Formats: sequence, C-alpha cells, structure tokens
Amino acid sequence: DDAPKNLSEPNPIHIYDKDGAEATLWGTIFHDNFKITKLDFDINARNFQVLNTNGANNPSYYGRAYVTGNVGIYGDLDYMNMDINVKTEKRTVFNIPLSGPATVDENDYIIFVDADTTKKKEEYKNTLSGLNLNFNLEATPDALVQLIFDSKSGDVIQAKGAGNIAMKINTTGKFEMYGLYSLTDGNYLFSLENVISKKFDIENGSTIKWTGDPLNADINITANYAGRAKLAPFFPSDSTGLYSKPTQASVMLYMRDKLLTPDISFGIKLPTTDETTRQTVLSYINNEQELNRQVFSFLILKSFVTPLQLSNAGV
Repeated sequence: DDAPKNLSEPNPIHIYDKDGAEATLWGTIFHDNFKITKLDFDINARNFQVLNTNGANNPSYYGRAYVTGNVGIYGDLDYMNMDINVKTEKRTVFNIPLSGPATVDENDYIIFVDADTTKKKEEYKNTLSGLNLNFNLEATPDALVQLIFDSKSGDVIQAKGAGNIAMKINTTGKFEMYGLYSLTDGNYLFSLENVISKKFDIENGSTIKWTGDPLNADINITANYAGRAKLAPFFPSDSTGLYSKPTQASVMLYMRDKLLTPDISFGIKLPTTDETTRQTVLSYINNEQELNRQVFSFLILKSFVTPLQLSNAGV
C-alpha cells in the first residue's frame, strides 16, 4: 500500500525540469466554500533550471539559470508574498543587454567622450502591483554573466564572480536592488568599428554595486591587454640597442561610475621594466592625447610610436 500512513501529512508534488532535475512542492490551499482565499506553498529545488530564454523572448535579460534553494509563496490572491532564497549553479549563463557606454569621435587620434546626455533615461516600469517579492541571490563563480554593450560589434563583458544580491518588489510595483558583485574572472571584448577588437582580461577585485535603482549600478572594473613591444621610440638616442628588444607591456582599461554610462579611461604599465626606464616612458605619456596615441598604436600595431614631444623637438 503506497498511501501515506498519516493522512494529515500528504506527499509533496514533484516538479521536474527538462533535464530531469527535481523540485518538491509542499503547500496548502485555503478556501471558503471552494472559493480560494489564500495560498501557502514551499518549494525546494536543487540544481533546477528556472530560466531558459533568448533575446527574442525577453530583450531585458535572457539566458539559462540553474539554482539551488527555497521559494516560499504565500498570502491572499490579491496580496501575494514571494520569498526566494537561492544560489546559482553550474551551466548558468545570464545575459543583460545594455545601451552603448560612450560615443567615439575622431580628432587626430581617437578620443572618448561621454554618452549623449540629451537622451532621457526611461524609467523602469512593471505590472507587478499586488506582489511583495524578496529575492536573495547568492551569486557564485559557477555562473557566467554577460553585459552586452553592443551585440553587433561584440562589445561584451563576460565575467564570473561572487556576491549576495537582494531584489525587492513591493505591492506598488517599486523595484529595488542591493548588493555587491565581486568579479573573480572574466574578459571584456573591447571593439571599435572595424579597427579594433581586443580581449582585455578583467582583474580580480573589480566590482558592480547596486544601491537601489537596478539601472543605476556603480561599477569599478579594471582590465588589461598584455603584449610585448619595443621601447625604442622613447629612447631615440640609445646606442646600446637595449630598448630595441621587446619588453612586456600592458594597456590598462578602467571603467568607472555608472553601469549604463561608464567613464572609460586608459593607462600603460611596464611590469618588468626598471624604475628609471619606466618613469622616463611615463614622463612622455603625460596627457590624454599622447596616452591615446600610444594605447591605440599598441593595440593596433603592437608597437609604440615616437612621442609628439620628441617629434616636435626634432629628435
């Protein structure tokens, strides 16, 4: 006899995703003369698929998500509460399309300027009135997050990280998001028209932080593109040939301020060069125009160019 021995403790309902992973649902439906008045459900899942969409289904976010945790659903039908406490699992890929971070103009050399500030940011709207949602997500390095600035050019940040993210929606539909997501690994495919397409490695410790508005996250991302180049353009009078040998160099990319309109800047590092040589090189790269010249020469030609200061001096 498969019937439960204690009829007051019914068996749970078993739910399966497309891969056969199981979630169990326990619950109670309250009614008044068979008219449903309240619900009280509790769902436990392990490595369960909760999202499987593409950009056509939802242009705001899409991908595949696998989670382990608990979901509680309770309350009146017109005033429903959802408490979600889950952590991400392997195979999770979450895509977030974003507007372009900046526009690029050509003026002697490439100069980055702020995004068009005349565009009015659209306010987030939803139709979740009557729902009180508390979503606590433990993001783990098992999940891959892709921030897509420009899907056509491939301008994308791919990152893995960790953090606790809280999302709240109250009964009036107000959506708030809090938490710090610390990147542990990833890359940024920096692209510029058909001229540049270089993959920068994101440095451990970069962060994305939400303090309320989900569209107004603060970012602090540092990435680098490493290679080798000769320092001879900075030392035209060198007779030893020392600077004609390629040395390790990195172009640094810094993304600061807001996620949708980041402030992008560059830098150059010479990790294996002696301090005197390093300071001499950096003394020539002392303004934005010269820095951009050297950065894009390195990215495009894999070499540095003679600084304007030396060229103008006729050296």
